[in-house]
Amino acid sequence: MDSINAAKKRKAASGASDPPRAGNGDSDTVVPANFSLADLNRLIDQRTEDLKAETLALSLRVDGLQRENEGLLLRCESPERSVQVLTREIKWTYLAPDVPRSHWLEQGYDEEDAEEAKNLIQYINENTYGMATVSSNVSFMSSFREGITTYSPVKRLFCGFGTDTLQYVNLADNGIKTNGDTCIPDFLSANPPLERLMLWGNRLTDDDALNIAVALQSNTYLRYLDLENNALTEEGKGVMYHQAILGISPSDLSTLKSVSEANLNTVSGANHTCEIIGIYNSKYFVNTISKSSKSNRGRKLFWLLANRCKEGCNMTQLESEFLEDSIGLVPYVLACANIYATDNESNSNLSLLFELARDWKTPELYQFHRAWLWH
Repeated sequence: MDSINAAKKRKAASGASDPPRAGNGDSDTVVPANFSLADLNRLIDQRTEDLKAETLALSLRVDGLQRENEGLLLRCESPERSVQVLTREIKWTYLAPDVPRSHWLEQGYDEEDAEEAKNLIQYINENTYGMATVSSNVSFMSSFREGITTYSPVKRLFCGFGTDTLQYVNLADNGIKTNGDTCIPDFLSANPPLERLMLWGNRLTDDDALNIAVALQSNTYLRYLDLENNALTEEGKGVMYHQAILGISPSDLSTLKSVSEANLNTVSGANHTCEIIGIYNSKYFVNTISKSSKSNRGRKLFWLLANRCKEGCNMTQLESEFLEDSIGLVPYVLACANIYATDNESNSNLSLLFELARDWKTPELYQFHRAWLWH
């Protein structure tokens, strides 16, 4: 519309002494043959000033929109607050300012253009009012008071677009019931960048907990998971603990007389990054959010070796876990026991190191080292 406006102004001002004002792509703008360089420079300068003014106006508008956006973000800090704001805001009627016909005529437009502008404003008014009327009939508050019982919002959250940007999700105290759906564990198993997930105060079951535990085996980003106050039984909590923290599946767990019989390789492949709240008491070993996954893994392996030492089953287990082709790993296991013994306050640390050095692969390792030197 800039070029049309400029063209109509030029038609109305033909014969004036001011130089013509060129519009972008305006074929009606013709520079006279006797137009001097000074006049051309003035024309360019005038056009530049016009563009600066338009740019300034747009910049001011952008600043205004940014301030409005910041205000809305502050007003929509929580889902319930968002619903209150939106419910109130949709009870309005869009009222565009009444622009008189003379305004368009003064801008250089003819009667036909002025009529089209009037019709356009009326069309916007009518359609926006219709949208507001439809939206005002939608009730959101009952959904939040009763919890997300339909589960569809949860599926949209974890299965929709933009999930790769989620880092903190709080779905606490919503009464969520999955009915066997696995969108949450499926999301976690894809190893997204999500770091914290709050699920306390819902209706997740033992099966849900186990599915999440299995998903955590392939997740290295989630650092904190809260499952307090869900529909988990004590047995279900124990199954999830062993699966997530120690990597022991329910079928393997049923064959073990004690956790000390767990395979070191299995425990090594468990989740070492996520601290899980609500599935164990303080006597169990846990991942700690304040420590790295490497530290959690090392302390976990030492904890297992120390408990084996107390029960006298270390050597039997280690012989089955490290075959001849794994003999080179022995120094690393000894180093692990030595390093992470400092984190363990029990009096079994020295006994464990002595047992490992005396009975497990040390002579074979020395013989292997000498044979390698001779070759």
